[in-house]
Amino acid sequence: MGLSPDESAHFKDLVDFNQAKTFSERERLYLKLRKQYVRRKAASPTRLIPHEQFEFYSEWRHSAIRSLINSYGFSGDYQWLSQAVYPAISVAKARKSVALMEKLGLIAKDGSGSYHLTDANISTGDEVRGGALLRFYRSGMDLMRNALEKLHVDKRNIQGLTMGISEDTYKKVVDRIIGFRQEIADLAGQDSGPDRVYQLNFHLFPLSCVKKKRGKKS
Repeated sequence: MGLSPDESAHFKDLVDFNQAKTFSERERLYLKLRKQYVRRKAASPTRLIPHEQFEFYSEWRHSAIRSLINSYGFSGDYQWLSQAVYPAISVAKARKSVALMEKLGLIAKDGSGSYHLTDANISTGDEVRGGALLRFYRSGMDLMRNALEKLHVDKRNIQGLTMGISEDTYKKVVDRIIGFRQEIADLAGQDSGPDRVYQLNFHLFPLSCVKKKRGKKS
């Protein structure tokens, strides 16, 4: 391919990142690639990895703070903001979240010094649907465990269902989940008086291995 030794090593890291099998390995390679990007940024206008977007989705608090700003407004009281998040975070982390979202253009400050959302809804796009969202979903499961253990039953709703279904029915269930998720998003968007930020997770995964039927070839 005519690559220099440094370019070849970088290309290999990109391939390894894309093919990483474990979360820890993906995280290690991402941090390595991010350092390489910082070094190359001044020399090249091309962003190989949208690391600010990756950073936004890799920490649950950013989405929570964005929703808090949308619900209550924010004028710079970071002590309040850090305590309004549940579980509470440090003031320093609250500042970093606001700075990151302002840099990404997700929030903006008006003439009075108050922050507001630039868009009602945001999407991950195709660029960060790998490692960043994996970390986001893992943190969501940690938050669910915290809610299960520490919140009273009337403050949270956690349900589960174990079932035997075919591949065809699985696809139908996934389509229903996607549709229901959009319905919930629409309801939230139409709510003119939100007073709390919630996290809603959808989990559907196998609890058994697929095996061939007796007397038939797989």
